[in-house]
Amino acid sequence: MKLLEIREIIRLVNESSIDEFCFEKEGFRIAIRKPAPEMVQGEESPVLTTPTNEEFNTSLQKVDTESESPVISTKEIVSRYVGIFSGPFVQVGDRVEENTLLGTCRVASLNLSHDIRSDVAGEVVEILAEEGQVIEYGQPVLRIKTV
Repeated sequence: MKLLEIREIIRLVNESSIDEFCFEKEGFRIAIRKPAPEMVQGEESPVLTTPTNEEFNTSLQKVDTESESPVISTKEIVSRYVGIFSGPFVQVGDRVEENTLLGTCRVASLNLSHDIRSDVAGEVVEILAEEGQVIEYGQPVLRIKTV
């Protein structure tokens, strides 16, 4: 493995939200682990509150009145890989079916490319990643409106 490839891997891991990365190929192994974040003394934990019965009943009433109309929701399509986004292969307003190819995530230094496909049918309403953008695992790249 070349030094430039190793540097590219280190850069991608540093720019991502993953804490640990391991790769092995033809007897060569690389493992990268980010240091644990430092704990700051004196910070208080957030306090969780339980809604009162009145607040709970009000939110239930709102849900019941909205259920009479057809349910339209949006689904975020997320990357399952860390790499450089290539695409999108669709535009806002395009109708997509389940398993439609939306873009790819590639790691050039490793010569790997992974497809990003739709797991729902619907209409593309927003594109969140641009061509050449570094994307992380779990990062939304598109939003699709489903009915």
